[in-house]
Amino acid sequence: MSTSPESRPAVPPVGGDASFGTDAFDSVDALAARGHRATLYLRVLAYVVIANVALWLPVAVMMRATALAIVDVGLLVTGLGALWLTRLGHVHVARALVALCIFVAVALVVAIAYGDTGSEIRLANLWFIVLAVAAYFVFYDYRPLVRDTYALLAFGLFVAYAAGVGPRLEPMRLPREYHDAIESMVAASIAISLFVMMRLFMFELSDAERRLGLANARLERILENMLPKAVADRLRTEGRAFADPCPDCSVLFADLVGFTELSERLPADEVVELLNRIFSRFDDLTEQAGLTKIKTIGDAYMVAAGVLEPRADHASAIAALALALQDAMDEFDGLSLRAGISSGPVIAGVIGKRRLVYDLWGDTVNVAARMASGGVAGRVQVTADSWRRLAGAFDAEPRGTVEVKGKGPMKTYLLASGLRPDSA
Repeated sequence: MSTSPESRPAVPPVGGDASFGTDAFDSVDALAARGHRATLYLRVLAYVVIANVALWLPVAVMMRATALAIVDVGLLVTGLGALWLTRLGHVHVARALVALCIFVAVALVVAIAYGDTGSEIRLANLWFIVLAVAAYFVFYDYRPLVRDTYALLAFGLFVAYAAGVGPRLEPMRLPREYHDAIESMVAASIAISLFVMMRLFMFELSDAERRLGLANARLERILENMLPKAVADRLRTEGRAFADPCPDCSVLFADLVGFTELSERLPADEVVELLNRIFSRFDDLTEQAGLTKIKTIGDAYMVAAGVLEPRADHASAIAALALALQDAMDEFDGLSLRAGISSGPVIAGVIGKRRLVYDLWGDTVNVAARMASGGVAGRVQVTADSWRRLAGAFDAEPRGTVEVKGKGPMKTYLLASGLRPDSA
C-alpha cells in the first residue's frame, strides 16, 4: 500500500507505553557503588580507631604515659573527624586524615614500645601488619599502586623492627611493671582490629559473589532475549556454533507497508519507538502461539514454526499467527502488514563468533520472503505447498500464478479468514 503523506491518516503520539525492556540491561553504576563502599569501610575503620582509643586512653592516663595519652587523643580526634568528614561528603579529606594519622600514631606507639632496650614490647610490632591490611580498606577505591605503596611502607617498618633496627623513643619508654598488662592489651587490641577487617573482607567477598551472580543472571536474560531459550541452553552446553536440518517447517515473513514513508516524516526517536511498539506486540503474539521469532530485518518480522521442535500443525500454527499479526495492525493507524508464508525444509542454527543470532537458510526461507515482498497489503500470501498443509482449515482465495524472483511462476493463495470452526 502506497499513499501520499497528505492522504495518510494521522499517526497518534507514540510516547508513554512504548518500552524497550531496559530491565534486562539494568546495571548499577559501578563507580558510584565502589565509592559508597569505600565510604562505608572508612567509617568502619574510624569506629575501630575510636574503640582502640577507648581501650588505651585510660591505661595511658593510669600509667602517666603522657606521650601515649597524646597519641590516643590524636587518634580520637582522627576517628571523630573522619566520621564527621564522611558525613559531610568529604571522603578524600577523611581518607587522607585517617591514612596519615594512624600511620604516624602506629609508628610512634611502636617506637615507644621499643624504647626500653632489652625489655621491648615486641608484640606491638604487629600493629604494622594491621596497618598494611587496613591499607586495602583505606584506599579501597584508589589505584592498587597507592594501596600497595602504603602497605609496603608498613611492612618495611615491621621488618625493620623485627631486625632490631627500627627507631626507638627511649625517653618515652613505658614503665616495666606494666609490660605484661600492656602486652595483653596489645594482643587484644590487634585481635579486635584484625577481626573487624576479616569481617570486612568476608563482606567484600560475599558482596562480590552476589554481584557476580546478578551480572550472570543479567547476561542470561540478555542471551535469552537475543536467542530462543532452547538455542541459548545449547550454546551454553556445547559452547560452539551449530546448524541442524529441519525437514519440514513453515516460515513467515511480515513487512510493514507505509513505514518507510512514515519514517521520513517523524523524528528518529519516534520512528524507533513506534517500531518497538509494533514488534513488541508481535513478540507477545508469537510467544502466545508457541512459535519461534527468528529476527527482525529493518521493518520486516520473521517467525518460524516447527524448527526447534517438530510439530505436525506448523502450517496451521503459522497461518493463525499471520492473521493475528494482521489484526494487531488495527492498533497502529496509517500502517498495514504484508505477510508471506512458505513451508518445507530449512537449515537452522547459529554460526560465527561475534553477535550470534539464530537463523534459517534454504529455499523455503527465500520463498517466504518473496511471498511477503510480492504480496498484498493487509493480506497473507501462502504458497501452494503451504496451502496443501493447511488441509482446508482456513478459508482462502486463489491469487493465481505469480512470478517469483529466482523461482519463476508459482501458484499462490491469499488467506481470507481464521481457522474454521469445524477444524479447530
